[in-house]
Amino acid sequence: MTFSGNTRRSRAAKIIMTICSLGLLSMVLLSWLPGLQHKESRLSKLATQDIRVVVSTKPLYSLISGIMQGVAKPYLLMDPQQSPHTYNFRPSDIEKLSQADLVVWVGPSIETFMAAALRDHRAPVLTLEREPSLQLRPLRQNKDWEATCAHHHGADNQPEPIHDKQAHHHHEHGHHAHDHSHHHEHDHAATKAVDGHFWLDPDRTITMLHVVTQQLSTLDPVHAQVYQQNAAKLIERLQDMKKRLLARLAPLKGLPFIVFHDAYQYFEAWTGLRGVGSVVVDHDMPLGSKHIQDLITRTKTQGIRCIFHEPQFSPRLAKTLAQQAGCTTTLADPLGADISDGVDGYFELMDQLAGAFEHCLKNPQSLKTQG
Repeated sequence: MTFSGNTRRSRAAKIIMTICSLGLLSMVLLSWLPGLQHKESRLSKLATQDIRVVVSTKPLYSLISGIMQGVAKPYLLMDPQQSPHTYNFRPSDIEKLSQADLVVWVGPSIETFMAAALRDHRAPVLTLEREPSLQLRPLRQNKDWEATCAHHHGADNQPEPIHDKQAHHHHEHGHHAHDHSHHHEHDHAATKAVDGHFWLDPDRTITMLHVVTQQLSTLDPVHAQVYQQNAAKLIERLQDMKKRLLARLAPLKGLPFIVFHDAYQYFEAWTGLRGVGSVVVDHDMPLGSKHIQDLITRTKTQGIRCIFHEPQFSPRLAKTLAQQAGCTTTLADPLGADISDGVDGYFELMDQLAGAFEHCLKNPQSLKTQG
């Protein structure tokens, strides 16, 4: 059989195209190989040793300890005596992050110090403030506080949850993989406006438990049943706690107070408590004299009973304001600086917080400035 010149050229062109296609396919496979090898290595390692989970703050650490009970103990990254807004990494923190199989944090709205370190992190990172199911709210601005002062209606006066396109974009890509660090690139100004203190709301905390349990079960399927059983026990305990604290705090509904910084709107929303202002508006900005004078005037004219301060910050300013306005100041700690290390710690935090509001609001005249 003989071939014409055109036929030979056509066959040669097809062969060349096939070789080029195979070469291109090889290049694509080679580009994927490091990621595939890293994931395979991580899964192989988890089959022979405990999963290593790094958690940013103590309330999250306590809850995740409960999910992981009987499997492994997570590592708490941040010293609870310090504020996550001003915390600096220790060498041991960097080492733990580099060894982690999973990192769980709220996000830049709370743990400002972690954002840069996680940009190039290869292990899965669970950024909770990016989970649309948590329905996080923006930080309150002056107009929101004023609306609360003018006509308090419990949760109805809280700012609406943030539904930004970026959060949904990350959700559509799934929180199961999180192997790429592109989800840390974000509009910092927009993220900063989110209130990340969701753990002070039992219902949002239950949602968080579902998210973390699903992530752990995906990474460590051998222990998935244990994680799910532990989470179910925690959820039942959270529901009981909510009922108990609602009954305890019911007499305090509508009594006005000022907080050190805007960390309590989730707590206020489900309890019916009435925060009407914060001493600190932005940790990165110095306090203006107009803001301070406004707080003093508001305290005197609106019957504000308490100004709360926090252990991570100096109480001097809160105490000075309270003295000038003639009201009480006491300690409230949304981070649980002195709570237990294990699963009980979160429930201690919520009891302590309820106790702080109860003691200061119920009989303010009988209390001296505390703390």
